[in-house]
Amino acid sequence: MDYITTYKKVHFTPLDPRPEDILIEDIAHSLSLMTRANGHFPAFHSVAQHCIECCEEALARNFGTRTALACLLHDAGEAYLADITRPVKKHLTEYRSIEEGLLNAIFSKYLGGITQEEKNQVRLMDDTLLYYEFYHFMGEELMEKPFITQIPDFSELPFKTVENRYLELFHELYGKLNCGIELICAGNFTPHGHKIRGVLFDMDGLILDTEKLYTRFWQEAAHCLGYPMTKEQALGLRSMNHTEGEAKIKSYFGPDTPYLKIRSKRIELMDAFVEKEGVYLKPGIHELLDYLKKQGIRTAVATSSPMERTVKYLSSVHMENSFDAIVTAYMVEKGKPEPDIYIYAARMLELEPGDCLALEDSPSGLTAAYRAGCLPVMIPDQDQPSEETRKLLFAKADSLDLIPELIEQIGRQPSDTD
Repeated sequence: MDYITTYKKVHFTPLDPRPEDILIEDIAHSLSLMTRANGHFPAFHSVAQHCIECCEEALARNFGTRTALACLLHDAGEAYLADITRPVKKHLTEYRSIEEGLLNAIFSKYLGGITQEEKNQVRLMDDTLLYYEFYHFMGEELMEKPFITQIPDFSELPFKTVENRYLELFHELYGKLNCGIELICAGNFTPHGHKIRGVLFDMDGLILDTEKLYTRFWQEAAHCLGYPMTKEQALGLRSMNHTEGEAKIKSYFGPDTPYLKIRSKRIELMDAFVEKEGVYLKPGIHELLDYLKKQGIRTAVATSSPMERTVKYLSSVHMENSFDAIVTAYMVEKGKPEPDIYIYAARMLELEPGDCLALEDSPSGLTAAYRAGCLPVMIPDQDQPSEETRKLLFAKADSLDLIPELIEQIGRQPSDTD
């Protein structure tokens, strides 16, 4: 067996760590139950407490958010490898190589890598707290007394209190660094070094704030015909092709459910609403398109809606000519969640799918982008990604105006941060 089973039930392979398998919840839980000094301190003091103290000392010294987060994570590899004392570890070349590779994977996921200066600052915090821990618990001075900004808290705390504090600090620092961007890098995706040449846009729920209308009118249409569709069931129909949509509805209400009648009623109700109320753009779309144009990055719409409706909606907000190409599911053999539409959209831009970000809000659209070989980025509209959906994602961004920062972030070569 080449894997361990983590607290969150992940089969984690320490010698070949995948970014999507590295979970901060696993790290916080494990480190909060793992004792410092191999259990030889007279009272329990966890590795997580040590990391928290290192992090807070870095913050007190104004070392910056990146260094503070690196301090919090600097022993994260122990969550997957346990620890070996320094006198022994220095003789284990292969172990140190494994440990370094794992820690680099963790730093790469959460920091995009770590600079030598940051490594030096982390080591300084690590050694500083090591001194004060041994002095407090063992009355032993391991080195010349180092400067410290704040008095460490060496009280014996419940592991759950420490675990929660570790997670709280992580999310506070990670949120400041990423400001709504999360690099997930599922599958074989690598976090950096991507030259983005195209961006492919879903339309409903991504460019236009219309996905909630589909959810509403799927429910209303079904209710009109005597089928009590819930919001969750309506959400499950997002961006699906006819075959998938029909199968989904029949799985809800039985094999005799009149899918076409429900669909026709949904179109009738929604068209009447849009005719009266119009459609609205999602925030940040104009700014994003301006950025992409300046960068020479090509754009295409890849939507499940028919061309007539697509052009009508985009024209109503004066965006029918804002993209280099418009592709609908009716132009390919199979719609979402099959990959055809994204493969064709990339081809229309004369690009490979792997050179394109695919911006989506729905699981079926993200599945299509993933299968096509694009870099799928979820911008949540009506719900957050499920565990299954996260396995498809290159990244998640809270809004469209964060995509320029994401492109800049992933465009950095690994050497820029090593």
